[in-house]
Amino acid sequence: MTLPDGALLGALTIVFTLWLLASIPNQFRWEWWDNTARRDVLALLPRWTFFAPRPGRHDLHILIRDWSAGSPGQWRELERRPPAPWLRAFWNPDRFVRKTVTDTGNALIRAAARPEAGSSTSIQLHAAYLEILGWVVAAPPPVQDTSPGDARQFVLVRTQTARPGRRLDVAFISFEHPRL
Repeated sequence: MTLPDGALLGALTIVFTLWLLASIPNQFRWEWWDNTARRDVLALLPRWTFFAPRPGRHDLHILIRDWSAGSPGQWRELERRPPAPWLRAFWNPDRFVRKTVTDTGNALIRAAARPEAGSSTSIQLHAAYLEILGWVVAAPPPVQDTSPGDARQFVLVRTQTARPGRRLDVAFISFEHPRL
């Protein structure tokens, strides 16, 4: 059964109108809307932060390297697979990954800057350190390597822009962790 052109246009208009109307309250932190937003398992409702009180001015990246026989390998970024640029305007689940990396990484950087974090044991037991370490250890070895290294290390790097040749600021360097 096919729909007449007018019915299809009407149905699409209703769907996109409802989507726009549901997106508006999602921009605010209203308690009554939070229950509805939690049911958005497909992440279809956007939350824009163009005019945040303190907008982000840098990006945080996780770089990892493997150690083999006591010598370090090359740094490489922990891989993420963002959708195609034309699709990101409509569907961008990677934004949750970027947000998690930013929040967890910043929590680790703040924890490492505290005076009581002087002990290597205390920072390695911090929840943010353990969460990032879990991602790092689970990452596959580089494609060109046939065998994983003996240990793995990560670094948190801040960047101002996404263009090549950008300035990288090292914010945190982890210890080497043996591979299991």
